[in-house]
Formats: sequence, C-alpha cells, structure tokens
Amino acid sequence: ARKEEIYAAFFRRESSHRIKRLTPDRAISPRDLVKEIHGPVSFLGDGVEVYGDVLKRKLGRKASFVAPELGYVHGTVVARMGVKSLMRGKTLDLASFAPHYVRRSEAEIKYEERTNA
Repeated sequence: ARKEEIYAAFFRRESSHRIKRLTPDRAISPRDLVKEIHGPVSFLGDGVEVYGDVLKRKLGRKASFVAPELGYVHGTVVARMGVKSLMRGKTLDLASFAPHYVRRSEAEIKYEERTNA
C-alpha cells in the first residue's frame, strides 16, 4: 500500500470451503493492525515481504505466513472463480464493472488540496 501501510482485511475460515469476511478492505499501518489481533492469524500477500519481520516480532507465535507463491492471485484462480460463477448462472455486467479502490490516489489528494487552497 506504500506510505508505511499495508492493505488488510480480516477473514475467518468457517469450514473447508467457506470463508467469512470480518472487516472491509483498508490501508492500515502494521503497528495499528497488530493492536487488533488477539488470536492466531495467517498473513499473505506482498506486504509480508516488507513487514513480515515486524509482524513476527510483534505477534510472536500468533503469526503464521502463507508461502509467498500462494499469496498472489494468479489468472488461473480468477478463471476458475469465473467458471464457477457462470455454472451457478451468475454473470458480471462488464459495462458497470469497476475496480475497488481502498483509498484515494495521491493525484486525487493533491488535486483536492490545490482546489481547496
């Protein structure tokens, strides 16, 4: 996420095929994130490369880390998800499809600062 933050969300595994989202996506400092962790947690993604040592030091045995090669979304995974959705009759309206941004871009922030000055 840069700016000394990581993108994070909490999920709980409810069964072997069900994962429940507990929080929305957000950008947060690793220091603030660890304050919210009270039990075992697994980390994955490229933030682990930068902040893994900090997380391990702050959380000790509570922290585990998914193998780096498993922490990235591959095109094949997205394709499989799409096939499963199609098989259930779910489709996506490509005309309204848009990315989900966790925070405003630096350009948007600077533009707003200039226009409000």
